[in-house]
Amino acid sequence: MTWWVKLYEDINCDPRFLSVGLSAQAVYMRILPMVDRAGHLNAVRTLTIFKTVALMINRTAEETASLLGELANVGLVKLSDDRLQMLGRGELWSLPDDDNAEWASVRRALAAWVFARDDYKCSYCGRSGDLTLDHIMPKSRGGSHEPGNLTTACRPCNSSKGARTPQEWRAL
Repeated sequence: MTWWVKLYEDINCDPRFLSVGLSAQAVYMRILPMVDRAGHLNAVRTLTIFKTVALMINRTAEETASLLGELANVGLVKLSDDRLQMLGRGELWSLPDDDNAEWASVRRALAAWVFARDDYKCSYCGRSGDLTLDHIMPKSRGGSHEPGNLTTACRPCNSSKGARTPQEWRAL
């Protein structure tokens, strides 16, 4: 099983999540795939956690501090100078195995989330039509279903890439 948060069924129904503004919700969704298994995100080198997250989401450190403060005030994140911890219901959920009957609905929700994260454009060519979910490190080579290993790809790019990494594919 692969670690992930059952995002669409739990977070989007969480009253704390619904009580914050859309910008704070967007920040939460953007940093979710970047945390480790314990829900932590560590600051990069000498940067504060606010500057680290600001770089990841393309906002100023002041805007980021305000939005993370909003999430912290309702108990969705815990902050220190060098670390952020995502707080949920005290547990992390797992994605079902591929052959599990639940996988189809989870995959649809995961694909919708990845498409939104990638602005509904192919990560390889920028097209916005006929989109598919692509494993950056192919599943056949040990790639996981974790959001950090998934990207949006148009069908022609995904078919052309096949079971190669983006670097291998671009080198052709």
